[in-house]
Amino acid sequence: MIKILTYLLFLSCVQIYAAHVPPIEKNNQQARFKVNSFYKLTDWDTLVFKGDYFKVTDDRDEKSLTFEYRHRIHNNFKIGGYGTYLVGKRYDDDWVKSPTWKWADTQSRSEFLIGANVSYKKLISFVKNSIFELRYTNEHNSRNSHNHSILRPGFTKVFFNQGKALINYYFQYELIIPTNYSDETISEQWIYTGFTWHLSRRFKPGVFVQKGVGKWTTSDEYSRSHTDTYSQDHKYTVLGISLNIYL
Repeated sequence: MIKILTYLLFLSCVQIYAAHVPPIEKNNQQARFKVNSFYKLTDWDTLVFKGDYFKVTDDRDEKSLTFEYRHRIHNNFKIGGYGTYLVGKRYDDDWVKSPTWKWADTQSRSEFLIGANVSYKKLISFVKNSIFELRYTNEHNSRNSHNHSILRPGFTKVFFNQGKALINYYFQYELIIPTNYSDETISEQWIYTGFTWHLSRRFKPGVFVQKGVGKWTTSDEYSRSHTDTYSQDHKYTVLGISLNIYL
């Protein structure tokens, strides 16, 4: 009898704890659509306009518009800066009690991001028609003052037909490293892989798959009313369509 009561008490404690922390999110299969437009000012300078719609979960999506300037400082190196208008993003501190513990509604919340990056590209001599790329980005959120670094190495293989580029295959790995928020050293990790078709000189559509994993860590509001902490997974599998436009 004592064992049964102990077990029931344990289950009750687990349920109470589970109601107070974010639910584990796994195997979310969602969609994304990206449009990138490139305008070449000179051989060394390019303007980029980006539109992104990301169906993150069944009840949440993110939308963004980005304006970016890129400057080539060497055959293999580029530097750039950008501004992004973002709507719908969720953060650790959006886990609030109102009146029960739940995620705050961020669907219509907007914010502005600014960032700077440096990228390196190099032909791989031992793999025909292949390119290695490494991009490092620092990004600042003007609404909540979050800062983080993004490290993104990648590999691209170009397939040719009668001397003309036909299809690009790419594989990229991304790490998001918070510098002034989150209890995790790496808050998110993403893998991207996909194909881009050289439909014409100006239009290059593509398809891609991205898989991501991250951690929701203790929100400020939870810390003020609890002595414990939490770290909950959120995992995604995303199918996407892209379109690159060269003006």
